[in-house]
Amino acid sequence: MRYASGGPVSILVQGGADALAVEVDNDPATNTGRPVGEGTGNGLTGLCERVGACGGTLDAGPRPDGGWRLSARIPRRTPALPHPRG
Repeated sequence: MRYASGGPVSILVQGGADALAVEVDNDPATNTGRPVGEGTGNGLTGLCERVGACGGTLDAGPRPDGGWRLSARIPRRTPALPHPRG
């Protein structure tokens, strides 16, 4: 997976009565002289696990223009976990 190093980023955070919504948009890289890098491959997996543990959802992927978008929705209340003894 590649990310757009040096590209402009916009972040939108909205809080509603039932959930928090976060959207991050990374525009395509500009010619900054910095290389476009490779990630370790663990960032999105970790984010998905953390958001999922809160009962939320996370979607991420490339945009048609070459940028990247990440959207998360996290409920205000975490669903009750089952008791470990059943």
